[in-house]
Amino acid sequence: TPDRIQLQVDFLINNKKYGFVGSDVKNITADGIVGPAIGFPSDNDYIRCILLFKNTFCASAVMFRREAIIDEKFDPDFPVAEDYDVYLRILEKGWMCTNINTVLTYYRIHGQNITLTKKQLLDQKDMQLLKRQLESLHLKYTEKELHYYFLLGKIDISEFYAEYLTYGFLDVNKMLSKLIFANLIAKKLNNTTLVNFLFKYWNDSFSQLTHYEIGLYNAVKKSPFYRELDLLRKIKFWVKCHINFSNKKI
Repeated sequence: TPDRIQLQVDFLINNKKYGFVGSDVKNITADGIVGPAIGFPSDNDYIRCILLFKNTFCASAVMFRREAIIDEKFDPDFPVAEDYDVYLRILEKGWMCTNINTVLTYYRIHGQNITLTKKQLLDQKDMQLLKRQLESLHLKYTEKELHYYFLLGKIDISEFYAEYLTYGFLDVNKMLSKLIFANLIAKKLNNTTLVNFLFKYWNDSFSQLTHYEIGLYNAVKKSPFYRELDLLRKIKFWVKCHINFSNKKI
């Protein structure tokens, strides 16, 4: 848009801790049809949590601060994900990031976009970046756990979402809790924000429970996500576990 450069330059001038800034976008079809606005998160801590699993910037909408990008080059070992890789490297140096929640870029969908034509390679590179970030948390994981973490960045795709739903609650609780406890030690992300971010995945699985027992209650009560439940749900959960209740949902 005509005001994009000015708005992003002004933001970077007035916010010295930010290494780069993106914006909301609108897609344009090959026939020129403009779609609705696509919003991206603006809170730095929340973005950092999302970036653990997937890219949350439109590369065409990003402006970098020269000081942040000058020593960082696109890595040829990360074709199709070089933007995601460089965002992570800049943030590792302590810079912050955001998206301006105004549409400043129009992105044309034409059938030859890399995200469409090189999907398998993109998934491979996303997995590499996921492993790198998990290792920075000093997290030890099994292949099953790694695959689940990978799925968290892909659940907006139907084939991956169906697989995501196959994981049982106790496994989900364990895997998500491991991330929280690892981050408490590594201090890489804002832990309150990380709990809030991961809670939606935890709650998705928790809401599908059909059988309740004391062992389940004891496991859930120790979970870092338990405190996110409102009081009424905690009471209902306690009652069902203490009478070994079975039904469809809480």
